[in-house]
Amino acid sequence: MVTPAELHAVGITEDDITPYSYRDVSGQLIALEEDCDAYTFLHKWEAMIGKPAEIVDTVEGSKFIRSWPSFGKKTSTAIGQGGSQ
Repeated sequence: MVTPAELHAVGITEDDITPYSYRDVSGQLIALEEDCDAYTFLHKWEAMIGKPAEIVDTVEGSKFIRSWPSFGKKTSTAIGQGGSQ
């Protein structure tokens, strides 16, 4: 999970994230979709800090992430994510 401030720090907006990521109801945490959105964030974060990021699993105990409101406006054409086969 990341915060809106962390996304902003690397220049990522809601337009850069697919609707398969979710924002908690407080708006303070964003659970990034692991294949596309997390990669986008990590790539930019590592470029900003100049070294590999340390990844910590923070979703344990957050069982209902997919019940959170969707976050992101980027169109995804990946199979299994609303795209055509």
